[in-house]
Amino acid sequence: MNEKKTPFFEFQEENLAHFTEFAGWKLPLHFGSAINEAQKVRYDIGFFDISHMGRIKITGADSINLFRKIFTRKLKDDSKGYYGFLVSEEGKVIDDAVIFRKTESDFIAIVNSSRKEKDLELFNYEIRKNNLKVQVEDISGSTFFVAIQGAKSFEKVKTFISILEQKGVVSGFSEGIKSIKRFSFIEKDNFFVSRTGYTGEDGFEIYAQNHLAQVFWDTMKSIEIPPCGLAARDILRLEAGLILYGLDLTEEDTVFFSHIEKFVEPDFERYKLMQSIAEKNPTYLRGVVWDNFPIPSHKDETEPSGYVTSSVFSPILRRPISFVRFKSQVNEGDRVKVLTRGKANYGYVSKIPFVKK
Repeated sequence: MNEKKTPFFEFQEENLAHFTEFAGWKLPLHFGSAINEAQKVRYDIGFFDISHMGRIKITGADSINLFRKIFTRKLKDDSKGYYGFLVSEEGKVIDDAVIFRKTESDFIAIVNSSRKEKDLELFNYEIRKNNLKVQVEDISGSTFFVAIQGAKSFEKVKTFISILEQKGVVSGFSEGIKSIKRFSFIEKDNFFVSRTGYTGEDGFEIYAQNHLAQVFWDTMKSIEIPPCGLAARDILRLEAGLILYGLDLTEEDTVFFSHIEKFVEPDFERYKLMQSIAEKNPTYLRGVVWDNFPIPSHKDETEPSGYVTSSVFSPILRRPISFVRFKSQVNEGDRVKVLTRGKANYGYVSKIPFVKK
């Protein structure tokens, strides 16, 4: 099967990107050094091509009722985004997602690329089953998606949007950007800007129509916003305690007994079902900071009994860090052993996030 490429692929290739396959896409892993890119975002700025992620518009009179059935958060306020989980009628977590509410009948869902088809199946199944007046439009193929992240992102994005307005690419966004709050957004004519991200830093996520990729790339280059790859994004998200669906969470896992259970509200329609499933087979997602190398791999077994879900080297802590799913309760400070490629390593259960800003 041919790997899919984003509208930025040729520009990334020209900038000597090292590519990898991810969820069927050919994406930049890094542009020379993942550590340097992660540090650049921590203390300055960088941008990520996240066009592989799904962008789905949900509209219609019953849209809010759809989300009441399948999404673990109440979508209360207009022009606001909410992180949570999409849940099937069997109580399984199908995906983690950010749902942006424009109005009670107009929403945008940002979902994982590897789960988009499953998410669409869930939407359409619930619409049919409950005879809901809802339209679902997958706009992923007609748009690209970028994340501009970092300590200096607010001022840079204001400049970026101002330049795009001067070039006639967009209009009416500059004033809104000046006052945009965390998890708020502006959207019109398939141009979307939210103050969100997946790095633990301040930042923005923007989608726009594919034909604007060249002007986006050139404008970011002109104001010195450098491209970064998936490896840096993985470092940043794990340091910030953010999960990756498919590794840290799957349909067979629970969000309970972990730092992410707060994103399931007790009055969610499927809360008790999820809770009862979790109590029958509890696992405990925790963070571990390791004393030494090697960096543990996915599924490496631990003592106390459990397994590693994802790991990176943290340039801030200067140690490997992991999420681990334990089979019994563990407490902060408890010692942990892991065996990686025949070599024992030791660590301790950490607070999450690993790096607090």
